Amino acid sequence: MKRIIIDTDTAADDTIALLTALHHFKVEGITITGGNVDFNQQIENALYTIQVFQPEYYVPVYTTHPIIEWVIGFPMFKL
Repeated sequence: MKRIIIDTDTAADDTIALLTALHHFKVEGITITGGNVDFNQQIENALYTIQVFQPEYYVPVYTTHPIIEWVIGFPMFKL
């Protein structure tokens, strides 16, 4: 089985993509990007989606801060 890491903002389209990926691949982890909802809500959405799918293995969710903040070096902002 192919192994992947998913980077998502957990919006509705990403949730469908995550469910599809969980079905077809071994998801090694989920990172959260800046999106149009609060970061903590995005984490809850990812955890809930994993819970609904019930994979037979642990899927870690990166929960510290939006990954783009860590890569680029500045905090995310909302318009």
